[in-house]
Amino acid sequence: MDNPIKLSQLKSSSSEQKEIVDKLFKIPVQQIQKHNQKAQSKSDIINELRQENQDLKNTVNELKQRIQELEQQINNQKNPQIEEENQEQVSVEKSQNEIQEEMTEEEKSMHLAFMLQQQEEMEFQNRLAQMQNNVDLDEMSYEQLQELQEKMGFVSRGLLQNQIQLLLKQCKIKQQINDCCTICLEDSGNPVEIELECSHVFHQECISEWLSREKHCPVCKRDINLNKFK
Repeated sequence: MDNPIKLSQLKSSSSEQKEIVDKLFKIPVQQIQKHNQKAQSKSDIINELRQENQDLKNTVNELKQRIQELEQQINNQKNPQIEEENQEQVSVEKSQNEIQEEMTEEEKSMHLAFMLQQQEEMEFQNRLAQMQNNVDLDEMSYEQLQELQEKMGFVSRGLLQNQIQLLLKQCKIKQQINDCCTICLEDSGNPVEIELECSHVFHQECISEWLSREKHCPVCKRDINLNKFK
């Protein structure tokens, strides 16, 4: 007569089978999760790179528009009487030297700042366009995308020093108050000195450093409109 199988033996056998199944599926599941996380990170970096590319294009267009406005403003500031007497003799196109002679010192600084920033952005756009002709972002590895993102990070998206100085001059608080700077969050001792158009206030040193990297309020992300600070 066969020996009967005890219930404890059945339970033990079932437990061993479960452990074997867990071992077989545990590693593949972990690998799938890791692969999915890496794919998501790669997708996020691609989206960030494309967004930065679009931001650069928008910045170049804004600079072109601002330079045109400056040139138009200079033309409008000419003496009306002289303009009327010499209307037939004035050429439609002015040389760059003639434009600069009619500028005030502040306008010269602004014009130079915009020209330099436009040149920097255009050079970066050209390098980026050359890279995109030879590289498909979707085909790059996660590590290659990270390296590309680090290289793009060296391009400043902030204001030039001349622009920052002009902005701070226009946004300076006449009667300084002991309020909390929304960057360093310190309200002891040093009063806030700068109030942006969005009404957020800052220490001058704090907001100057921020604006050298970004062109918007660090609190509400509202873009800095330089057209209002002519």
